[in-house]
Amino acid sequence: MSLRYGTSRYFYESKHFLLVILVIILIIRKHKKIDICKCLSLLWSCYFILHFTVFDYPIDGKIASYMFENYSSVPELFRHFNFIPFHTIGECIDSGLQTFIRQVFGNIILFVPLGITVSWIFEQKSFRYRMYFIVTISVLIEITQLFLDLCSGMVVKSVDVDDILLNSLGGLMGVCFFGFLIWCYNYVRSKSALRQVKKQ
Repeated sequence: MSLRYGTSRYFYESKHFLLVILVIILIIRKHKKIDICKCLSLLWSCYFILHFTVFDYPIDGKIASYMFENYSSVPELFRHFNFIPFHTIGECIDSGLQTFIRQVFGNIILFVPLGITVSWIFEQKSFRYRMYFIVTISVLIEITQLFLDLCSGMVVKSVDVDDILLNSLGGLMGVCFFGFLIWCYNYVRSKSALRQVKKQ
């Protein structure tokens, strides 16, 4: 969860991301074994997540000055973080439907595209491998938010273990959805092949 302070600028803007993509494409062109479509899909999925978790970290001059003047100690900051599973989810339920949808469903939906993309890219890998990848991304985001909060001295992006649980659930849903699509595709192909055999 995050607290917003007035009008904030994005930590990184879309043009920076497009520049990174351009550089990566130039690198990929030298390694023809790498699938450009899969690589770009993974980049887009990661950017989609980072856009709502890290990139909207406020760096406005007034906000930065406020942070410096009101810097909180590390122990005080950690009091705003949640390391108890399902604690924040319970608070969201008590806070009403709107908060529950925004925080709980928002964190779930955020990782669904990544789950689909990871399943597509690592189609030959095991289910466990895909989930490890998704959980690792979620943990790295929480660590990044922790680092930003410690640097700023303010809880702009609170660290929450429930975010990891919900993100992992969203990734799992994406993996299952991709598996369902593959099953449907194979089912249609098998039916089509069976019809052709009967015609012969």
